[in-house]
Amino acid sequence: MTDSLPISFRRVTPDDKPRVLEICAGVWDGHDYVPSVLDAWLAADDADLIGVLAGDALVGFGHCVWMSSTYAWFEGLRIDSAWRNRGVARALHERMLAWAYGAGAARVGLSVYLDNQPSLRIVESHAFERVAGFVVLEAPAEGAPHARARAAEDVVRVSSVEAADYINRSAFLEQAHGFFPRNWRFYPYALGSEQPLAQMTHLLGLRRGGRLAALACIGAGEAAPTALALNFLDGSPDDMAILARHVLSLAGGAPVEAMAPAAGSNSNALLEVLSGLGFAPWNDFATDVFVYERPIAGRSEGALSSK
Repeated sequence: MTDSLPISFRRVTPDDKPRVLEICAGVWDGHDYVPSVLDAWLAADDADLIGVLAGDALVGFGHCVWMSSTYAWFEGLRIDSAWRNRGVARALHERMLAWAYGAGAARVGLSVYLDNQPSLRIVESHAFERVAGFVVLEAPAEGAPHARARAAEDVVRVSSVEAADYINRSAFLEQAHGFFPRNWRFYPYALGSEQPLAQMTHLLGLRRGGRLAALACIGAGEAAPTALALNFLDGSPDDMAILARHVLSLAGGAPVEAMAPAAGSNSNALLEVLSGLGFAPWNDFATDVFVYERPIAGRSEGALSSK
């Protein structure tokens, strides 16, 4: 019960879209990413968009998606501003955990922005452990970094097989504690490379002496329909700069977003390369996004049937 109204849950349907968009309008000063992915969420058959109702009114929702056959990811938990701080978010979070248990998850992951204190309290009170952190940087549309854009003739397309092997050996992955970012979703790379790399629109690299020496993985961004997301970048500082300038050239003046592993330090080669090109950090290189995980008691990853 919340404020004397019964709380109930059901799957969000396309008929709920206007109400969902209304809730999103009050998030991130009207710049919430959920509207850009909502149609895909509603159409997916390997995920659930769970709505929470107070009486008959939809007052919030959260998305549950599979990273692997046994690993569930929670994202996009949103509560109508009029219903915040009234127990609705906690009730929805507990319902999502019950969904994960009932659907056979062995582990659950999620990410939280650093100043979302209500979500941090809820997540940590439900035995989630902080396992990684990332710094958000961006090159805004037509911003200063785009003046450094430069297509490089020696940049080559890389196969997903070669990219997967490179990522597995990379300093990036080590600094990211095994997580591969795609915008605000973070894949546990040990569970396989197929799903995260399938989300990339470009796998680009540089070869030195016939060997892949640097790699950039680029996907669709969320700041604008034409935005790009630089999800992965590793190599020597000089090679990373070449690839980053090439990505800026692909963007053609559209925003470019990047997630860099915090690695427990505000100083690492990737951050230095991107900041040197004019990418702006959201919070002066402080960790912006925290990744959390928790196991489901009595479950073992890899022991369950595929979703």
